[in-house]
Amino acid sequence: MNDSFTLGFGGGGFEAALRNWEPIISQTISFVPTLEGGLKGGMNQREIDRGVDGFKQLIESYFSNVALSENRFTRAVRFK
Repeated sequence: MNDSFTLGFGGGGFEAALRNWEPIISQTISFVPTLEGGLKGGMNQREIDRGVDGFKQLIESYFSNVALSENRFTRAVRFK
């Protein structure tokens, strides 16, 4: 997702958004250490890109294998 303004929620406001995102965040937070490599060596852009790419791959794998089966989440979150 390149533009955060294209992310929307299926109604219910901020509290509903928190309820929808919490299970996903709690299950994917363990992927964050893949971003650490980009912070080593003085913020080298190549290492930053490598860390972000690794993080994206883990998230994409998660969504293709797990999150899409969680209909409550996929109904509530949409990309415009």
